[in-house]
Amino acid sequence: MKKYINPEYDKVIEIVIESGRIALKYFKPDQKIACEVKSDDSPVTKADLAVNQYLTKNLEKFYPDIKTISEEGNVAENLAAILSDKAFIIDPIDGTDSFIKGSKEFTINVALKLDNDLVLGIIYLPVDDILYYADSWFGCYKIINATSVGKIIKIPQEKDGPKDKITIITTRREDEFNQIKKLLSGVRREINFINIASSLKFCFLCDGNADAYYRAAKIKIWDIAAGFALVKACGFKITNHANDDLLKIIFNKFFLENSAKNQFRIEPFIIRKS
Repeated sequence: MKKYINPEYDKVIEIVIESGRIALKYFKPDQKIACEVKSDDSPVTKADLAVNQYLTKNLEKFYPDIKTISEEGNVAENLAAILSDKAFIIDPIDGTDSFIKGSKEFTINVALKLDNDLVLGIIYLPVDDILYYADSWFGCYKIINATSVGKIIKIPQEKDGPKDKITIITTRREDEFNQIKKLLSGVRREINFINIASSLKFCFLCDGNADAYYRAAKIKIWDIAAGFALVKACGFKITNHANDDLLKIIFNKFFLENSAKNQFRIEPFIIRKS
């Protein structure tokens, strides 16, 4: 087994990187690929299913005491997994729309929930072979040329002091963007709004390329679990719009049982420095 950061979970990194090779077999740069539409109107490709199968099979093989919850899993199995003490939360291809269009802005995400907290998060960019890793014991890292265990960089790096302009990540959806602008109308500093596909948003935060990430619409738990683990390890605060600690809310048993009926959607959130 290759050595990365935390020996207990280095195998998870290997599994995620190998799943990236599987995704790339289906990926066609700058070409649109075929997809189907699921019951919730979201797209799914053969790559989603192949990557999901590989991830779940191998995580269960090497970590048999940890259940898995996945975007491609069924509701009953997902609920049983997430209510357990330990569960991997998987998004086999986050940014399926980008993947379908032949854009490299897609990621493979794996997080680990332990009791009521996210203790591990991995976001892998297969085309660029860059992997972001964070856990509650070793902190947050960026691995360049991850396949060959290239350069491992501890993040976040120290940046300059206060800035006159702040950069905030938002969505491309016009109605949601307008809600966010209204929410920030009292901010006195100049705001630079940017929108980025998939979980690359969290990577931008960890790299110090943005100061905050605002959502005004609900989002599914597998879309954010790995990213939440990363930004938490980088010193960001994750709250709802009422400034409540969102991690304490989303792993509440009552919340999970109710949200299971709606694809485990969580409420709008704000990620910013503590």
